[in-house]
Formats: sequence, structure tokens, C-alpha cells
Amino acid sequence: MLATPAEAAWAAHPAAKAGALAKRGKVRDEWKTRHFELRGCFLVCFADDKEGRPALAALDVTKVACARDANDGDDVFSLRILEGTVKLRAADKTTRRAWMA
Repeated sequence: MLATPAEAAWAAHPAAKAGALAKRGKVRDEWKTRHFELRGCFLVCFADDKEGRPALAALDVTKVACARDANDGDDVFSLRILEGTVKLRAADKTTRRAWMA
């Protein structure tokens, strides 16, 4: 699971990129749509895009390796972190590439 840092670590930064991505669950092996924002060096996950909602989790992207699995579709990518791997799915290949960049 993604760690949730103190909000002060990412809240002061405006979102450089924001949008919906599906996140694959670890307990229930299913995809759930979440709203993600890239804020400073954190990829922050929210349940939806409503203003004022609390973050579900945040990932320090300075400690991430992006990966692709040949068995996954063109829209799926993984973020490898010390705690494990977070698998995300974009709407399409172009959107996936933009998030990975």
C-alpha cells in the first residue's frame, strides 16, 4: 500500500498533473478508479476529484522505478517502491506514457 506522508509534505505544491487512473488492489485483486495528482515529488491518491477530500495515500516519486509487464495491456504500468509494487492503469497508451514521463 502507498504510504500517506504528512499533508504538509505535498499540500503546498500545486498539482503539475492530475487525472483518473485505475489502481489494482492488493487484497481484492480488482481495479478501482482513483484520482491522482502529481504534487511536488509526491504522487497523491484520492478517492475522487472532489475539492477538500483527504488523501488516501502518497508516493514519493524520487524513490520509484516505473515498469511495464509484457503480460499487461498497453495502458497498464507499475510503480516499484520499497514496500512493493503499485499497479496502475491509464485510459489509453498515450495517457500512460504521459504519467510515466
